[in-house]
Amino acid sequence: MQTTTLFRITNFELFAKPNKYVMGFGLVAITACVSYIAYMNTR
Repeated sequence: MQTTTLFRITNFELFAKPNKYVMGFGLVAITACVSYIAYMNTR
């Protein structure tokens, strides 16, 4: 499949191998952000 450099840059996740460490960190960060927002809304 022929692709352009612009396509590879804008769709990086299609060409990068899944990384469990980055995924885990992102999941923890998103969970912390949502939890903090929920906590601030209850106060």
